[in-house]
Amino acid sequence: MRLRVRDKSLLALGLLALAAILRWPLSQILLEAVPGIRETPSIYYGGLILQELLLYAIPAAVLLRRVQPGQGAAPPAQPSWATFALCLLVGVAAQYLLQGVSWLWIQALSYLPLGVVQGVVMMPRNFFEGVLAFCALAVVPALVEETLFRGAVYPCLLRAFSQRTAFWLTVMTFTLMHGSLTGLPAHLGVGWMATALLVRRGRLGACMAFHLTYNGMGLLYSLLPALHIWERIPWGVLLGACLAVSAALTLWMTAVGRDLDCAPAPCASRTARLSAGGLTLLLALGYLPELFASFGL
Repeated sequence: MRLRVRDKSLLALGLLALAAILRWPLSQILLEAVPGIRETPSIYYGGLILQELLLYAIPAAVLLRRVQPGQGAAPPAQPSWATFALCLLVGVAAQYLLQGVSWLWIQALSYLPLGVVQGVVMMPRNFFEGVLAFCALAVVPALVEETLFRGAVYPCLLRAFSQRTAFWLTVMTFTLMHGSLTGLPAHLGVGWMATALLVRRGRLGACMAFHLTYNGMGLLYSLLPALHIWERIPWGVLLGACLAVSAALTLWMTAVGRDLDCAPAPCASRTARLSAGGLTLLLALGYLPELFASFGL
C-alpha cells in the first residue's frame, strides 16, 4: 500500500532517529568485532565505508523506494560544465574557509576545564591505502549522505513543512548526525552549502560534487603540506580574502533566502512538528557525554 503524502516526513524523521540511536552501538560493534580495525588503515577505511552504508544508504534506499520524493525544490536544471565547475570552486573555497573557522572553534573549546579531545583520522601509508582513504572519506560520504539528506529527507520534509523549515531541519540533522563537537562548525557549513546548492541548482549531483570536492580537499590538505597556503601569505591578503568570501557568502545567503520564501508553506501537523523537535533534541543530547567529560563530570 502506497504511503500517504502526510506520512512521508514522519518516515524520514523516524529513519533518521533510528540511525542516530544505532550510530554509537554500531561503531562499538565494529571496533570489537573487526580485528585490526584500530591498527590497520585498510581495515579502518573498510569499517568506515561499512558504517556509512549501514547508517545512511539503507535509510536512503527505503525512502527513495517507498515515497519516491524526487529531486530538490527548484525545477531540475540541465547539467552543465558551469554548474560542475561552480561546485568544485565552492568545495575548495569551503574547505579553506571552514579550516579557519574550525581552528577558532577548537581554540575556544580548549578553554573548557579539561578541554575536548579532537578525533584523529588514520592516514594512509601507501597508494592502495590512499585510494581506500579517498573512497572512505570523500567518495562514499558524498554519494551516500547527499542521497539521504538532500535527495530523500529534504524533499520528504517539504511535504509537511515550509521550504525554510525543511531547509534548516535538513541542515541541522545533517550537522548533528555526525556527532563531532570539534567538527560542528565545519559540518554546519557543509550542510548549509550543500542544501543551498540543491535549492539554487535543483540538482542532487551539484550537492554530491561539492561534498566530494570538500572532503577530497580535506584529505589532500592533511597529506600535502604544500596546500597550507594560508601559512605563507601576508595577513593583509588573508584578511582581504576572508572579507571577499564572507561578502560573497552573504549575497548567496540572501539569494537562497528569497528562493525559500517563494513556494507556499504547507501546514505541518502537530505530530510532524513534535517529531522534528524530538529528533533535533535527540541528536543534540548525543553531544552531552563529550561536554560532561570536558568538565570532569
